[in-house]
Amino acid sequence: MKDRQLAIIREMLKKHPELAGYAAYSHCDRIHLRCNWGDFARLRHLPGENRWKMDFYLNRERWRRYDFTGTLEECLELLNEAPHYLFWEG
Repeated sequence: MKDRQLAIIREMLKKHPELAGYAAYSHCDRIHLRCNWGDFARLRHLPGENRWKMDFYLNRERWRRYDFTGTLEECLELLNEAPHYLFWEG
């Protein structure tokens, strides 16, 4: 199941201009999104059908919980529509 979700995320990253240069990989129970300086977001699957919790890396120092839960598509749409999350300065 995680391989299928990872493939979906990778395809979606290619479709969005703001996200096209980013990579996705699986680690433990999370999918990490990576940019040129390192991991910037991670998604954790929640119980239920296609529900995910998203965290962001704050100032390249620590993870910050962002209170957003949605489908994989909704999580990536948020990043695409609000690209300041990709470069969060806190």
